[in-house]
Amino acid sequence: MDRTAAMRRWDGPITVVLGILLAAAAAYGFVMVGLSAFIADSCVDVHCDDTRFSVGLLIGLAGLPVVLVAATVAAFRLRARGRAAFVAPLVGFVLVAVVVFGALGIVYSAVPGASLF
Repeated sequence: MDRTAAMRRWDGPITVVLGILLAAAAAYGFVMVGLSAFIADSCVDVHCDDTRFSVGLLIGLAGLPVVLVAATVAAFRLRARGRAAFVAPLVGFVLVAVVVFGALGIVYSAVPGASLF
């Protein structure tokens, strides 16, 4: 069996497993960004930047489903063209991490005294 046949044989199952893990990571990130809204409770005594807080939540809550759908569509398109499709979920993992940490960084920077780490 040559190398391309072996890659085609394992590409489907690897893509499916990575896609399921990507969906779980996106769901976990969605919950983490959603729970970060509770940091607004500390805005009673201090002045928070409400616009930055809302933008951070919007980026996290809208960006994660967009990344998940984009990675899924990219995997199907790569598979239809005969290329390795498992790359799309791997890129999706990187984008999920960027969106989650970016959104949480924006949300936490809107509240004085809050720290992400």
